[in-house]
Amino acid sequence: MKCETLIYALVLICFSCIDKEECHQSIRFNNLSSDTIFLASKGTSDGKCLLGGRILRPGEFENFELLRRNCYELRITDKNKFVLYVLNPTKVNPPTVHYDCDSIPIKNDILKMYELSVQDLRNLNWKITYP
Repeated sequence: MKCETLIYALVLICFSCIDKEECHQSIRFNNLSSDTIFLASKGTSDGKCLLGGRILRPGEFENFELLRRNCYELRITDKNKFVLYVLNPTKVNPPTVHYDCDSIPIKNDILKMYELSVQDLRNLNWKITYP
């Protein structure tokens, strides 16, 4: 029990020590194209993938928000980048179907894929614009 309390306290200290200017809880995606798109992020379960998201019409945006006391700077790593897919809405896999991760380009019509590091997002001011 003491060990669990100590670990919990250390986690809280780590999260509370992050400079607020270096803690981003939101990434904004803007569809500035003249096309309706499907914006998707990848999920995994038991080694299988699925893409889930929503349709964005021209001029619409989506915010990717994290819960309080959580920062993208802590979640994004060299091995775990922030990945988004812009898909043609007429060819999107059903969101309940899991399949081999290397099948994403086969099951979906990918218009653009973003694979962004923390530095990439800083350079973009935490705003992604399509196209």
